Amino acid sequence: MRAAVADSDTDTALLPVDIVLRDEDWTGIALPVVIARSLTIRGAAERPVALDLGYLRGKARLANGTTLTLSGVVLANFRSGSAFQAPGLDILLPMLPGGAALVRGVGGAMVVEACFPLDVAM
Repeated sequence: MRAAVADSDTDTALLPVDIVLRDEDWTGIALPVVIARSLTIRGAAERPVALDLGYLRGKARLANGTTLTLSGVVLANFRSGSAFQAPGLDILLPMLPGGAALVRGVGGAMVVEACFPLDVAM
């Protein structure tokens, strides 16, 4: 998947199996990878494919006007800390000033770990 993200000619990455990203997967690639085109990461199995981002930080940045679409993917370990307080994907760096991009999910899910105090949970 990292090769598809880094290859500016690829607009769709197909994931046929569950994937766990690790820091060493990005060895040999100039970081951050600037995603300067709209990119779709699509699960290519009969069920949504698990994409574990391994709490990786700052590996890529979306360029202005681009869309990252996650289709048929279940994201896990995408945000350290509380995703309720500060939504986002740690793997993506913030946009440059004045920029705007979109991350959208289609037909998938996000696994959010939540541990609330008992008085809040009830």
